[in-house]
Amino acid sequence: RTDCRLLLDVTNVYVSATNLAYSAEDYIDAFPMSFVEEIHLAGYAEDVDEIGDPLLIDAHCAPVPDAVWRLYDRALARCGPVATLIEWDNDVPPWPTLLAQATQAEAFLERRRRADEDSLRSEALHDDLG
Repeated sequence: RTDCRLLLDVTNVYVSATNLAYSAEDYIDAFPMSFVEEIHLAGYAEDVDEIGDPLLIDAHCAPVPDAVWRLYDRALARCGPVATLIEWDNDVPPWPTLLAQATQAEAFLERRRRADEDSLRSEALHDDLG
């Protein structure tokens, strides 16, 4: 084992799971979260494949969709608050839109920090009483 740290691209997990018909939630649940150092989030493009089925493309071209925010929240519940990057490389919107996305990510991180602090306080109280 190298003990290297990992970058988890939550949008890519969602896009791949959708395109290949597996559970993004199961993937996140099985991922070695103790090694996650950073998470990436992005919007994606929607297209159709050669037989007309929906096809998602991790194009970094839109706001982070609700399904990806939910998956991000699930990941944070397992790895705790880690550095998070909103990727937006194409069709870049005005600054207020980018700031709103960053603010939303920060809100998820802050909720996770508070939940972790509450859990530590509860454990400490249990230890003191136990």
